[in-house]
Amino acid sequence: MKVEEFNLINNDIYFMEIIGERVVINNDYNGVMILDDHLQLIKKLFLKEELMIYSSFSSSSELLLFCPDNNCLIYINIKSFDFQAISLEGLENLILSAIYKWDQEEVILSSYKKEFIKLDLNNYSIKKLNLDNSECRKFREDYIKLSRFHVYKIYELEKKAFIKKSFSEVDFIKYKGKIEVKKKISQEDFHDFEAIDNYILKIGEEKAVLIHQENKKAYYPEKNYCYLRGKFLKMGKEIYFYLLSSHNAKLAIKIEKYKIP
Repeated sequence: MKVEEFNLINNDIYFMEIIGERVVINNDYNGVMILDDHLQLIKKLFLKEELMIYSSFSSSSELLLFCPDNNCLIYINIKSFDFQAISLEGLENLILSAIYKWDQEEVILSSYKKEFIKLDLNNYSIKKLNLDNSECRKFREDYIKLSRFHVYKIYELEKKAFIKKSFSEVDFIKYKGKIEVKKKISQEDFHDFEAIDNYILKIGEEKAVLIHQENKKAYYPEKNYCYLRGKFLKMGKEIYFYLLSSHNAKLAIKIEKYKIP
C-alpha cells in the first residue's frame, strides 16, 4: 500500500540510500538532500561542483560516497550533517568493489583489481594495505569468501550479500561461517536487488517485484516513468520500501513509499 510520495522537477536524481530512518538522495550534481522517513526535507548539503556518485558504503549513521570522476571519497555523518571530502590522489585508477568492512572509525575498501585501502575517519587519511597485513585481519576472511563471486552488494553487519550466480540467476547468500544460499532469484530485466528480514525486492525499469517466501507482488511505475532504485526501511515491527523513478522525457523524479501489510 502506497502511503507517501515525493516529487521533484528540474533536478537529476539518480542516487538513493537509506541510513537509519533517513533517506539520502543526490541533489543534482553538487550535493545531497537528507529526507526523513516521511520524505520531508531535513537538510541540503553542498558537497562539490559537478559531483558524480558512483557507489556508496554505509554504517548505521554514516555514509561514504565513492566519486571517481571527482577523484575523491566523501564522508557524511547523517546525524550531525558533518562531511569531509577525501582526496584519492595517487589512486586515480582505483575502482572500488562492493566488498568492504566498516569498523567504527576505520573503513577497509577493496578494488576489482585486489587492491586494498584503509580510511581512518579520525583524520581522514588513506593508507594502502596488503591483504596479509594485520590491519586486514577482520576483513580478510570475508573478502576471501566473497571475492570468488561477482558481488552486487553486501549487508556487512548481517553478513549477507547478493551475488551473480550466472547470466540469468542471482543468489542471496549468508556468508557468516559457511556460505549458505538463502534465496535463488531469476535476474530477468532487473538491475537492482534489496533484502530485509524475509523480504526481497527486485527493481527493474518497468516493474519492481516484492518477494516474501513463495509469494510475489509486482509494482509498476507511473506512465512515462521508470524505476531507478529501491530501498527498505524498518521502523519497529513495520517494514516499508521506497521506489525512486524518473520521467522518460523530462527532468522529473518521484519517490514512492509503500508499507508492507
